[in-house]
Amino acid sequence: MDVIHSWKTPDFQFPTPEMKDAMLRTGAFIPENVAMIDVDVWENFNINQQKIFVTMPRLKRGIPATLATVGLTGLLNPYPAWNWHQEGDCEGITSVFRVDIDKCGRLWVLDSGNVEIFTNAKRICPPQILVFDLHTDRLLSRYRIPDDQLESKSLLITIAADARGPRCEDTHAYIADVVGYKLIVYDSKTSTSWRANNRYLYPYPTSSLFDINGVSFELTDGVMGLALGPINNYNDRKLYFHSFASHKENWVPTSVLRNRTLLTEGDPKMEFRLLEGGRKSQAAAQAMTPSGVLFFGLVTENSIACWNSRLSYSDDNIIRVAKDKKILQFASGIKARSGKIWVLTSRLQNYIAGEVDVNETNYRVVMGDIAKLTRGTKCQSRDNWPEESTRPTASTNRPGSSGYYSKPLIFN
Repeated sequence: MDVIHSWKTPDFQFPTPEMKDAMLRTGAFIPENVAMIDVDVWENFNINQQKIFVTMPRLKRGIPATLATVGLTGLLNPYPAWNWHQEGDCEGITSVFRVDIDKCGRLWVLDSGNVEIFTNAKRICPPQILVFDLHTDRLLSRYRIPDDQLESKSLLITIAADARGPRCEDTHAYIADVVGYKLIVYDSKTSTSWRANNRYLYPYPTSSLFDINGVSFELTDGVMGLALGPINNYNDRKLYFHSFASHKENWVPTSVLRNRTLLTEGDPKMEFRLLEGGRKSQAAAQAMTPSGVLFFGLVTENSIACWNSRLSYSDDNIIRVAKDKKILQFASGIKARSGKIWVLTSRLQNYIAGEVDVNETNYRVVMGDIAKLTRGTKCQSRDNWPEESTRPTASTNRPGSSGYYSKPLIFN
């Protein structure tokens, strides 16, 4: 795995030095208050173009822009332009935790509308979904979440775009409300949305205590991590999800989520499933490959792990592919793109505790080749597995055995 970009505190490509000086002077830009959360990558192979996106939700005062592309020098360029990021302008973008890029080159931006989450939380604009065409950087659509689908405390932080059809004409988006403890389903064809409620979307009180590199805190956050599985022979797929305060993983058929009548008038609770077993650590974001391998960060272990969804969700089948107590602190954003895993690590535990050291590197975009990370492990794509007699098993995938065990990569 390679560190692609790193920052002590994020900095922006301001139009003029005078603008930067003015924002620093007035408190509109407070570098140590800017926390990076998510990453996504779009590659246009026709013209050999790559765009790396990062998000900076307005958790505290002093965040001049909440969504940006990363320049070659590491400076952040507000996306799609500076004038979209004026706090209080509800026609722009207020505060983004995570984004998702679909197969048709569209950037799905989930704008929570909430600011100062860690100090003086307030919703200053309606939560909304913005969809941009990455070929032109133009806004394709805007959808504001209706008030009756929100709680006063709702905080929308994760979006998963389920784009189907040759031109993505059949697209739904699934949205995690981490504090309202529910999913919101958006149908782009009808421009409507509805709620999905279930007990598995709640936090587990026994998993609400965190200890990351000696920093302890308590969070009772509900559903956060979302990942879409491969489409099966029945033209259905699973949405995998978990709460942040949880050691468990769950799933629900997307056919259930797409059935508005069932969710609003029926009783779909039995369609939400809990996977037997669990992780030894809480996890934040997650992403699944087209072959059905789930990647996620084990936040208390400072590691990146994978799980082959064809196997049981037990610790024997959860493979640590990279571990480093310095570089992999708090993997808050993860995407699987074109055979690569992209991770944003944020040291968010220090931000939560108010202990950000601006003299140390706090934010990194890290990338690894999936085939190399998973070679010889249970996460290796079935298409590339060795013959049946030498495929990894529970006994050959442990340290000290001869089989296809692959030790976690350790950063120097």
